[in-house]
Formats: sequence, structure tokens, C-alpha cells
Amino acid sequence: MSAVTGACGTMGRRPGGAHGIMAGTEDRTVARPYLLPQGVILRAIAYLIDSFLVAAAAFALFTIAGAEVPDPPSVLDWTALSEYLATDFGFRLQFAAQGGLIVYGTLAEALWSRTLGKYVVGLEVVRAADGGPCGWRGAIVRNVLKPFDLIFAGMPGALVVMVTRRRQRLGDIAGGTLVVRRLPALPSFAGMPMPGVLKRCEGCGDLVEAAGDCPRCARPPAAADVPQPIAAMMAVGQAAAGFSAATQEFLSAESEFRRASADEYERLEAGGRAETADGSAPQEAADVLVPEDATPLANEAAPDDKTEAAGETDSAGETGVVDETGAADGVETSGEADAADDEEYSAEYTAAWSAFLEKARTLHRRYALLEEAARQAGLTVEQAAGMQPDLARVIDELAAYLGAEDDEAVFAAFSTRALAPPK
Repeated sequence: MSAVTGACGTMGRRPGGAHGIMAGTEDRTVARPYLLPQGVILRAIAYLIDSFLVAAAAFALFTIAGAEVPDPPSVLDWTALSEYLATDFGFRLQFAAQGGLIVYGTLAEALWSRTLGKYVVGLEVVRAADGGPCGWRGAIVRNVLKPFDLIFAGMPGALVVMVTRRRQRLGDIAGGTLVVRRLPALPSFAGMPMPGVLKRCEGCGDLVEAAGDCPRCARPPAAADVPQPIAAMMAVGQAAAGFSAATQEFLSAESEFRRASADEYERLEAGGRAETADGSAPQEAADVLVPEDATPLANEAAPDDKTEAAGETDSAGETGVVDETGAADGVETSGEADAADDEEYSAEYTAAWSAFLEKARTLHRRYALLEEAARQAGLTVEQAAGMQPDLARVIDELAAYLGAEDDEAVFAAFSTRALAPPK
């Protein structure tokens, strides 16, 4: 909560160099920007402290004025104290104390936003609109209406405080004020911000929920102050969730590429059979992944990495598409080979490969983030993944992909998985 300068001229100063209750609001708001509305207990304690101080001051004034003052009973003897307050002097003392509380509370809250009792328990009165000092209007209204909140042993005020969202009594609602405790950081539990904590929006200046978006200017919520060990484990969880989502997308792309590879193999095989029927040389399905129920080809390389020199024989275990002109001339250039390869594969197969390769790269990046988050938390990837058995199984299943250093290695890992017998 940034300081509200100029709202109340005396709030930013320390009269006479005094400290404690008269400490400047600006210093408090900068060091403790979060506000937590308070319920009945602390407010009742503050009221009892203030009541005792004002009653003691009134008793002293009666004594100084020469009034007939009977000896007061012990404050621990409730029966004797009730009888004492029922006397004529007791009624006068109560009336003077109630009037004194109104005057004292108005002056203290208008000037310093808190009475001495509130200072002792760490409470403060602020404007409900923007969290600034309550000012004269708010202080006067809430203190004049205080007797109505305190009738019948304070039950009306206590009930209203318990049912209102920001813990306001009748005087607070009428005066537009809140009784709050300032916090230096947004408290949280397991990374989740505590609900009900307020903060002044830096965009529009309204007092809003610190853990939610500002309803007026849609400014994002404040970040919870999370201890480092919890923050590190939260980072591991977020990285694991991101890696898990990446594996689902990758496996989907792998299935799509496997289907495209099977379709491409059938297309090239059908083309080879047609050429054989015409009496010409069959077209070989070179460098295309063989379906699981087919005989593996001699060479399986990624679609983008197929450049072969013409004239190389199949005796070395390599199969290439050799142009007849190249065979006659002796050597086929790599550019001509790439052009032939581009014409050989269908657009669907090439698109499936590109999508599969992109998901493989995303998988690598997500795995690197998981490794870094685990390292920051003092864990290994195995330990971090061990918290989620399904994730550990996926990492083991995709180990070949995760260890691939280039596109050819990714294709090799894919070929191994595709040709492996089903488990």
C-alpha cells in the first residue's frame, strides 16, 4: 500500500519528534503494504485498554476537581465493581468515560489513525475505499456511533463484524472505515495466498483483494511471499506439469508421424509395383520408415538428411535412389539428390515429420527446465519425477528421444520404437 500523501496533513509527520503511536503513516504503509481486516477479539482488547485509560483519566479529573470520590474496588472483584458503578458517582464516571472515549478516539484516529489501545495490539483505522488514513470524517462518524455498537454488551457490533466481508461494525460502515493490521508481506500457505488480505491497487488506487485481479482495472494479483524451499518445490511442480503436457503433445505427434510413415510406405510400394508391371525398374521406398509388420529397410534416415552419392553400391548396406543419367555420368551432385528426395516424398509425410520434430524440440526444452528446477531444489530429475510415478515411467520410455542430440538421432529413436515388438 503506497503512502497517501496530502490526505491528512498531520499523518506524514511526527509531532514534537514523538515515536510509537505517533509514528508517520507513510513509513508504515511503505514497510507494510498489506492490510488484514480484524475481527472481534483484538478490537475488544484495544477497546478495554482505551476504556481503562480514559476511565482512569476521568477518575483523576473528578479527584482533582474536589468531587466526592468513593474508594474504588478491585477491578478483579466484579460484584463489588458492579455495585460501585451503580452508585451516583459510578453513573457520572461512566458518562464521563463514554464521552471521553468518543473525544479521545476521534482525535487519536483522525490524527494518527489509531488509539493507544489499537497501537498496543497492532491495529489501525483506514479508509475502506483506498486504505488511506481515515481522516476527520471517518473518525468522527465511527466514534459517535460506537455507543450503538456497544449496547447489550457489544452484541450488535460484534455480530455485524462477524458477518461483514471486511469485518466492519456499524460505525465503520457509516464512516467508510476499516480496522486492519498491517503486514509486511502477503501471507500464504503452500504457495496459495491468504484470502481476505487487502492491498491498494497500483493501477487505480482502490483497496482490493491482494490475491485477486483488480475488479476495476484488471491489474493482476500480488505474488505471495513464499519461503524459498516451498518456492523451489513449487517450481519443480510447475516444470513437471509443463514437461508432462509436452510429453502428451509429443506422443500425439509421434503417432501421427507413424501413421504418415505407414501411408508413405504403402504409396511408394504401390508405385514400385506399378513400375514393375510396366517393365521398368521398380521405385524403391528408400529412407521411409517401414511399418511394424514389414521387413526393415537397409537404411533409415530422417527425411531432411538424405544426400547420397550416385554410384554407391548396395553391397555396403546402403540403399539410394540413383538417377540413370547420374550413373552414366559417374556422379550425382548433392543438390540433384536433394531435389529428387523432395519430389519423392509427399507433402503430408513431410508436414508430419516437421510437426514431429518441432514437438521433439519442445520436449527437450521442457526437460531442460525440469532439470534446472530440480537442481535449484537440490534434487535429481529421477527424484523429482519419483513424486509422480507416471512421469517417471514416461521419462524412462522416452529416454532415447531425450538423449538425442540432432534430428538424425530423433529419427533413429523413432525408428527403434516403431520397429520394436509391442509390449
